[in-house]
Amino acid sequence: MPALKAARGKARQIACMNNMKQIGLACNMYLNDNDDNICPTNDPNTTAGLWYYRLLPYVGMEMRRQGRLLTCPADITPYNSAWDTTYYLSYGYADNFGYSPYGANWETNPAYGRKRVSDVKSPPKCAVLIDYQVSVPPAAFQQAGWGNNLGDWPAYRHEGKANVLMFDGSVSSFNPNSPIASYPWDAGF
Repeated sequence: MPALKAARGKARQIACMNNMKQIGLACNMYLNDNDDNICPTNDPNTTAGLWYYRLLPYVGMEMRRQGRLLTCPADITPYNSAWDTTYYLSYGYADNFGYSPYGANWETNPAYGRKRVSDVKSPPKCAVLIDYQVSVPPAAFQQAGWGNNLGDWPAYRHEGKANVLMFDGSVSSFNPNSPIASYPWDAGF
């Protein structure tokens, strides 16, 4: 039965990678509709400002209705906040795409303001989404001061590996000892 368990684990990992790929396609469609502005992590100026609400129009109705796209099949305890019971989340979105940790001046703050495609200098090193143990909304990772490297953030739920979606659209798995785990939190900019 160990072989069957391993096969199930691999199937969950592949399904998770497919979810990330779909979210990556939604991000690209968002870019096309928003003059190359990257989908912000959290926009406090709107009630639907969280990244996953902004990307929902770009995913299929079935995924939207069931919310499966936002949940890793290997995550046995996906996050569901008391104030937003609509979706369960297993993924963290990069907060350096535009995040409001402190309020009003977020768009003009160079560390947290809105980003455009032209701001990304190294797409293969710029993480967009990772397997993440979400504990607070807006389900964001890489906040300055909370960790130094990409490897500080993920939930390694796939046989000791985590999946990551990079800005160039690639999805891969990495473990804490992989080179990608040592990328700085703002790699790619």
